[in-house]
Amino acid sequence: MTFAIGIRYRTGCAVATDGAACGQPEWPPHPAQVLMALVAAHWDSGGGDDEREALRWLQRQPPPAVLFSEADRRAPVTAYIPINDRPTGSTLLQLAPLTRTKQPRSFPRVRPHYDTVYLIWETVRDCPQLAALQALCAKVLRIGHRSSLVQVWVADASELEAANIVRINGATAARGAAWRRWQPVDATASTIWSPQLIVRCLVPTDKCRHVRLDLAATLQVTAAMHKAVISEAQQVLGLDSVPEWICGHQPDRSPSEQPHLAYFPLALVDSAHATGRLLGLAAAVPADLNGEARRTAHAAIEAVQELCLGRLGRWKLLTDFQGKATLNAELWSGPEHGATRWATVTPIAFDQHPKSKDRQAQYLELSEMVAAGCERIGLPRPIRVRLANVSPLHAVPPAHVFPRLQRKDGSRRRHVHAVLYFDQPVRGPIAVGAGRYRGYGFCRPLREPAH
Repeated sequence: MTFAIGIRYRTGCAVATDGAACGQPEWPPHPAQVLMALVAAHWDSGGGDDEREALRWLQRQPPPAVLFSEADRRAPVTAYIPINDRPTGSTLLQLAPLTRTKQPRSFPRVRPHYDTVYLIWETVRDCPQLAALQALCAKVLRIGHRSSLVQVWVADASELEAANIVRINGATAARGAAWRRWQPVDATASTIWSPQLIVRCLVPTDKCRHVRLDLAATLQVTAAMHKAVISEAQQVLGLDSVPEWICGHQPDRSPSEQPHLAYFPLALVDSAHATGRLLGLAAAVPADLNGEARRTAHAAIEAVQELCLGRLGRWKLLTDFQGKATLNAELWSGPEHGATRWATVTPIAFDQHPKSKDRQAQYLELSEMVAAGCERIGLPRPIRVRLANVSPLHAVPPAHVFPRLQRKDGSRRRHVHAVLYFDQPVRGPIAVGAGRYRGYGFCRPLREPAH
């Protein structure tokens, strides 16, 4: 049996935030988001036991495939909302809505090319409470933000067959919609970080003497962001002790052995008009963080509005970067199906000096360190590692231009650019080596060769 739920966006827009990348729009709607909307409709309407059993049946089913169209991302709407927390020693005047502290809230949205989405479960048993589930779907008014109005229903076989024939098999498509099919099972190898990067645009303040940054400033930018996020976690979130997945240290100040937040430079490279200019900053959250920890990490990152870079001035972090393709997270994490060739945007810093004195033996030893570094971040071992002083990505500076990382004993780490070759597609973000949490060893997928 094939079972499906149809969702039509009444306003032509979907307004929802991606739970794995705060500030980014969610498209297509995640099946868990749809299930939560059904649960909310059940409790808000005081539904009976038959609806509850229908929800339990739906929850036991395997993840569905999602049939959806492409969508155009719209400019995010930012509103300043009074916070509900009472300030210490508050007075009646401070509690008034017009005098309360306000925090920016953005509402990311997309406009799909076709306003209908289908969630499809194949080879499932009949739903014993189908009538109750149909009635429950009719009660759902929104998915995501309250402005994201929807109509939800249980799709019958004829409707689903028509959607597949007309739009998937390439016949005439209503409203010119080209449908895509997203499968929940993803066999692509990925790293210890979520591919849903939190991206911010770097813009100089009015008082900043510098109008641009380049990749050589990576360590200054990532260090300032790391410090700012820790400060916001302590002050805004009221955390007495910052978790090690934020600060990167254990309580005794020794380095954390668990994955933690990493920060990567997003520069204009590998294009005809590439200049190497640093346009933005990406924060990567550990992939295995639970929901509450993930929300805490996102809140701390979102609270950072400005970075102080010393002689490089003060820079604002903006969420609005329409028209800047360089700040597209997928450009750096790679496509959903992954990529087999990756090249460094910043050089890989080595954990230790090579022991061999022979030049060829040194090359093999350093290549082995890079391969082991890939395994350390959850990737399969690359089948080949090519090391060089320059990156194949256009406008990336040579390795010697980048400041070298310093060890505790005062010596400086050797670093080099690299190209990684895998025998299977892998997905990023990929950052390898001793400076991986500070933006060094950061890679970008190379274009696949034409056949």
